[in-house]
Amino acid sequence: MLKELSTGEQMGICGITIKVTTEQSSFPDEGTTINDEVESATACVADLEVLGVDKILILSHIGYTNDLEWLVNIPGVDVVIGGHSHSLLGGDDFEQLGFPTKGPYAEIINGTCVVSAWEYTRTVGALTVSFDENGVVTECAGATKIAINPDKYTVRDADPRFDLEAADAAIMTASLLGLPASPFRNVPADEDTITALSPFFEKVDEVRLEVIAQAPEPICHTYSEPDPICPDGVTQNWLSGGVCNLVSEGFLLNVPTADVAIQNRGGCRTDILQGDVTFGAVFDILPFSNTLVTFEMTGEQIRLLLEDSVNFFLDPVSVISNRVVPTGY
Repeated sequence: MLKELSTGEQMGICGITIKVTTEQSSFPDEGTTINDEVESATACVADLEVLGVDKILILSHIGYTNDLEWLVNIPGVDVVIGGHSHSLLGGDDFEQLGFPTKGPYAEIINGTCVVSAWEYTRTVGALTVSFDENGVVTECAGATKIAINPDKYTVRDADPRFDLEAADAAIMTASLLGLPASPFRNVPADEDTITALSPFFEKVDEVRLEVIAQAPEPICHTYSEPDPICPDGVTQNWLSGGVCNLVSEGFLLNVPTADVAIQNRGGCRTDILQGDVTFGAVFDILPFSNTLVTFEMTGEQIRLLLEDSVNFFLDPVSVISNRVVPTGY
């Protein structure tokens, strides 16, 4: 993609996603080839340079470590804006909050300005890059900012039952904005945008807020960190919590002729809180448009599939190169 800058100059943008994850989760049609990330990025840069573009940005979704190890070593790459690994970049602004960071925002490495986007659109990156007359990066600076709504603070997940009262919300706002080198910003809502979106919000809320079940107790979902609502969070993490298990049970209820149901824990995204379970909460748990598929397998194939999954958790590289069964389940 080519973008014209305010100076009239052009910036070239190359989009790169991770090869293995795309192949294993999207299952491209037969005959579709997904090339190596570095080779593809290098080819894209070469195409742009032929057009005379000397300011080149790679928009990547291959993980912060791969950005640092692969992309900054490609001649001609000036800026990398990355994702996929959920890597928070910053300094004392986030360390004071107890948020572990993976590096500074932003940093010049091997002549390339590198930043990453953290996760779930929770932050906005403010990045300034300066170039010399030859298109070489001379300055790379910025910060990760978190926009706050001073009228609404939800203590736990997205459940309105835990919203702070107005007085407590005012105290929270003052505290967040008063932090040294605070990453938080209180930005007024754009009224024109709110007006345009309101009819859609109302229609979505009609469905999203519908109560469809009751949870007598919290059901944990854990991934890489202990879950604060789980008293035995560390153990639950190794067991993947209860949410994905419940999803698998739901599969069996929907396909009563099936004997086994398997759900990848990466496809489940959050806890089920005690009390009302809404339609929207279910979408938060299962945000991806996956399709329930049934097919026949032997017991040996099921055993290999489960062992393959465990092996991938322990040693992803060896499983990718020695895969014994397809993981399309």
